[in-house]
Amino acid sequence: MVRAIYRWNVPHGSESEFTRGWEKGTRRIRRICKGSLGSFLVRDISNPRRFLGIARWRTLEDWAEGQRIIAAMDLHLPQGELIGVFDELADLTRAPKAMRASRTARAS
Repeated sequence: MVRAIYRWNVPHGSESEFTRGWEKGTRRIRRICKGSLGSFLVRDISNPRRFLGIARWRTLEDWAEGQRIIAAMDLHLPQGELIGVFDELADLTRAPKAMRASRTARAS
């Protein structure tokens, strides 16, 4: 697995619009691009206009091919700055209880 990390600085007052657009774009990428496993978005507590997106891909090759596909998509988002692409060595995060229950129900 690999993680690609992106940074955005969005104009004051457009944070909610950016977040909605990021969610819509991420769902579209996950649906269209082979190997895309989704992403999560975080916002800087000390600077609420700065966001990081951490995307998860099965392989570096999937990520590279995904970049070609994404470049042709009109996501209506400002271009994020790629901080880097990293090998995922471990993921010890746990989904909140409500999310785990929802996933279990969908799997049934």
